[in-house]
Amino acid sequence: MKMNRLFTIIFFLLATSLFAQDEPVDVTTFSIDGEFRSRFEATPSFGGRNAFVIEDTHGSNTIGQRARITTYYDNKKMEAKFSFQDIRMFGANKEEGKIWSSTYGNGLAVHEAWAMYKFINEPGHVLGLKIGRQELNFADARLLWNKNWLHQAASHDAVKLQCRNKNMGIKWDIGFSLNSVDAPGLATPFKTLGFLNISKTFGDNITINVTDLYEGMESDDILADGEQDSTFYRNTIGLNPILKFGGLTFNGSFYMQMGELENLNGNYAGMMYTANLSYSIAKKYKIGVGYDSYSGNDGEGDDNKVFATPYAGAHKFFGNTDMHLVLFKKGLGLNDINIKANAKLLKSTSLSLQFHLISFANDATTADGTEFTGVGNNLDLVVKHKFDKKIALLAGYSLFMPSDDFVEYSFGDGDAKMHNFVWIMFSFQPNLFKSIK
Repeated sequence: MKMNRLFTIIFFLLATSLFAQDEPVDVTTFSIDGEFRSRFEATPSFGGRNAFVIEDTHGSNTIGQRARITTYYDNKKMEAKFSFQDIRMFGANKEEGKIWSSTYGNGLAVHEAWAMYKFINEPGHVLGLKIGRQELNFADARLLWNKNWLHQAASHDAVKLQCRNKNMGIKWDIGFSLNSVDAPGLATPFKTLGFLNISKTFGDNITINVTDLYEGMESDDILADGEQDSTFYRNTIGLNPILKFGGLTFNGSFYMQMGELENLNGNYAGMMYTANLSYSIAKKYKIGVGYDSYSGNDGEGDDNKVFATPYAGAHKFFGNTDMHLVLFKKGLGLNDINIKANAKLLKSTSLSLQFHLISFANDATTADGTEFTGVGNNLDLVVKHKFDKKIALLAGYSLFMPSDDFVEYSFGDGDAKMHNFVWIMFSFQPNLFKSIK
């Protein structure tokens, strides 16, 4: 994005924040909240729920746990949040003190630590500058999300200017983040992440979310080909319309990725689009059908056509086995036709069912030269029971059913192990202290 365009957008956003209302009541809130979350998982192998393995591979039973303490402070001019968490795998004492990974080890870490100064704080209208480690969540979670399914979740060291104006039906966030990340050929990388997210509502039935996400990385290291100062940038821009007509809801997305991979692999030219339609009945039943398409390399030209989603909450879109993490690495893109149903069986018990028909966006080739796109089907069943507002028990079963071509593509003459994933999770989120003055 050119700088003059960026300044124009910032000026426009600031201008929308000058509409004042009545003075708010000066109230100070301070609270301390806890979270205890423990999840048992039975997976096909030690590689986890998304490891696609051959027959006779030993399965794995594990229990992961997140214990989190969160303090929150809010008054007329300041808002602040600090949370730290202990993440551990039961029985795993390896690498004490290191941030917990999905395989082994325990870790104590700061999840959020931020403060926000409010330039404007009026009923229905807040404009503030938030600085520090924070969760970055965009409306449709296709580009940025907190990845809460993972015990360690995701947060970013960021500076963000945000506005919420209910009278104008507009919300926006603009800012940047600095993070360290591993990438091929970059021994000591330095990454920047810039973002702009605008949400505008029209009445009660239409919401349009517009997002621009900019990633940049550079290194002074000398690469294998002798080149130096390797850089890349990737810009993702698109929109997410949400339309509601009674019990019928349409939620779609369209994003394009552009950028340059200097000294590495040409230019970015990725694209993704989704279309999801759902219908709710009496707030107890909901059924939906959707289609997701993420581009991949087709073997033509030098551009990198793989649509990258390194910060997204894709777990909520492609099924609980998270097989998409394996499939995306093939670089062939991904298509998903899905059917989802939710039902509130009792006052405190709900049931959800999902079916995914998954395929590559481009042809894959088996060892004997057969071309195919069909990967397989994924079935998810989840039951949730809430004992009260703070205590819940969830249980899930997932089954991934691969196509014969995908099995041969993965293992040659080998046979795939039946891919079952079973989990049970207990969640307790008590309020430990709250003061309002």
